Amino acid sequence: MDQIVHQEKQLVFSRFSSVDAMRIGHWMYERAVEQELNIAIRITVNRRQLFYWSADGASPDNEKWISRKENVVYHFYKSSYYMSLLMKQKQANLAVKYGVDPNEHVAAGGAFPITLSGVGVVGAITVSGLSQQEDHQFVVDAIETFLKNCEGGIDFYASGRKASTYR
Repeated sequence: MDQIVHQEKQLVFSRFSSVDAMRIGHWMYERAVEQELNIAIRITVNRRQLFYWSADGASPDNEKWISRKENVVYHFYKSSYYMSLLMKQKQANLAVKYGVDPNEHVAAGGAFPITLSGVGVVGAITVSGLSQQEDHQFVVDAIETFLKNCEGGIDFYASGRKASTYR
């Protein structure tokens, strides 16, 4: 859990736009295709869907899992994997401990908060289709890659296009 707390503190954006969502989503899509992963990916800001992709072999249930994981991020401002490990540690479940609807919330890894510096959590990047740890790591890898390559001014898609950003 300490590693996840560290990730949540370190993986913070200075800005986030719909173009950033597309760049991260496209990077995730490319990795999924390369690795032949049957996953679904969704990126939202303030509940507005900015990116969605589902592999041909993904299950229709993946979309439901994405929604339930994403709801955990929006409710607790923590990654869904952190909440999963916390519930396991406390031998509890979200519905009993926090009174959330289990049809709408699930403590399972794969949703990670989009946190803006000086603002807080504004969205979520979510994956479903792998184990909860693998879903979580897939999202973390995408955010780390983006922050390393794009936040520093390096545009790995070189679009040159300026877009409005959430600040």
